Amino acid sequence: MVNLGVNGNKKETDDFKTKFLNELEPGEEIEGKIHIGEIKKRQIKNKEVEEFFVIITDHERKEKWICGIVTSYNTENGNIYGEKQGRVYSLIDSLNHAINDTPLSTEDSYTVKFETFRKNINKNVENIKIKAVQSWKPGAKAVNLEVIAAKLSKDSKSESERIKNLAEINNSIKIAYDNLKIKNSDINKKSIAFELKHLLDNDKMTRSEFKEVLKELDKL
Repeated sequence: MVNLGVNGNKKETDDFKTKFLNELEPGEEIEGKIHIGEIKKRQIKNKEVEEFFVIITDHERKEKWICGIVTSYNTENGNIYGEKQGRVYSLIDSLNHAINDTPLSTEDSYTVKFETFRKNINKNVENIKIKAVQSWKPGAKAVNLEVIAAKLSKDSKSESERIKNLAEINNSIKIAYDNLKIKNSDINKKSIAFELKHLLDNDKMTRSEFKEVLKELDKL
């Protein structure tokens, strides 16, 4: 055999068993590292739809779950939408609850900046536990996904990080935030809240992001 200096590289997960969303039964639970894929177009019954994949890698059981989720996607603003009882809603609502302790099922729908959602989940969530729940849609071939636990990575953002980042790009928030660090007063907090509402009203922030930053503001 001639030595060509070639070394093969094999991923740890190459030997993992691949499973799909339609194999999950109601009540079944899966756990592992989560990865949110990019929005892709595909054909379903001669109709073009947008879809993203939620991939759960279970290193203990050596399983990789690939869950395709069809969503409404606005290419102009990068938003995805989730209506109550739908698969997108179930995922976002329960994930937000597991990470940020927000109440469940109080919103009629969700509007989410997909790239912000995808990047922050992939970066900050170390492990996730999901329960398969019966879909509300009659005749659905697959279950909805309900997040029941999420473990953040060690380098995930601190509670004030998002406000600090907003202060770097918004001078009014920066002034109020700097004053808040000197004197923790309701006036400075209200100034920040006013600017956050302005961002929300001008579609610079989603309603769920707005509520999360307000919660962080209350804790300062």
